[in-house]
Amino acid sequence: MCDLNGMEELEGDIRDAMRHNDPSRIDADQMARVLGDEAREYVQELQRMMRELEESGFLQRGKHGLELTPKAMRKIGEKALGDIFKQIRGGQFGDHDRNKLGIGVELTDETKRWEFGDPLHLNTQKTVANAVMRNGAGTPVRIKVEDFEINHMVTQNMASTVIALDMSASMMWAGYFQAGQRVSLALDTLIKSKYPKDNVTTLAYSYFVLPVKSDMLLDTYWVEYGGGTNFQEVLRYSRELLKRQGGDTKQIILITDGEPSTYNYTGEPSWEDSLNDSPRNVFDDGSGFGRRRRYGNVVEETLKEVKRCTRDGITINTFMLDQSPALLEFVKMMTKVNHGRAFIASPDDLGTYVVADYFSMRNKIIR
Repeated sequence: MCDLNGMEELEGDIRDAMRHNDPSRIDADQMARVLGDEAREYVQELQRMMRELEESGFLQRGKHGLELTPKAMRKIGEKALGDIFKQIRGGQFGDHDRNKLGIGVELTDETKRWEFGDPLHLNTQKTVANAVMRNGAGTPVRIKVEDFEINHMVTQNMASTVIALDMSASMMWAGYFQAGQRVSLALDTLIKSKYPKDNVTTLAYSYFVLPVKSDMLLDTYWVEYGGGTNFQEVLRYSRELLKRQGGDTKQIILITDGEPSTYNYTGEPSWEDSLNDSPRNVFDDGSGFGRRRRYGNVVEETLKEVKRCTRDGITINTFMLDQSPALLEFVKMMTKVNHGRAFIASPDDLGTYVVADYFSMRNKIIR
């Protein structure tokens, strides 16, 4: 009975330590009595590591126990981002095409003849060469206005991005959701450090939408799946959010492994006319893609929201972690309406796709 009571107390201590992320709540001697000396050494080593992290400024004690500090969050984000950039620099993905050239804020190696109204960022070598070609060899070199050659400049716009991460059960079981968490944290670190004027928001969605803060991306205690996958609601939520944030470029990065299976229905004939009513979920009956139900079609209602996003100038880029016929068919329809892009990715290369695509949207050159 004494041993059983000891095991019960130890189990309570371990659960308490897990709940507060704090191994100091575990009695190492009690661990040795119940599970042996090796278990005690393991706990003591874990406690020592936690003390060192706390002394180094990576952990702090909050109302819920040990918590990561902003310093630790940046470090983890930088590590995730570094792993992603290693893949990009390794040559798996080339640079993105730039269709337009012109005046902006960052010099490039390309040049153009100066025109009235252009900033006078002269390329001296090209300007002198133009004058020599016009006059011939000899000194002094007489330069005229028509000889002026200036550097092209890249214009960088302000971007607002929503990362919409599917938290359905299949995403969790396959490890896709964890990969999405890592990508979101890396993008958050990148944008806050390199593009502080940009906006990035992460939303997790299943049958409802949940805004996710940076410090939540390292855990899954808040995940709630089941009840369907509501693309319509996460697109509506993202659209309203991007409308408030503004920005020259507005995009939704949709990470998913399945097609929409539920939508919000208000009880009125027109969903758009009933935005103030209390919505309820309506599920597909599973009898086939595009199947109509009493309150309309899941795909049809979702595509209506896609049209609203398109009307508001929002690009939807979809990263598919599965190649099921239903998902491919839906994404095909969505990209046709929105003119966004669709990618097929695995958990390993998802981050490379997303970060590389973000840069292509972020760094634009205009004529």
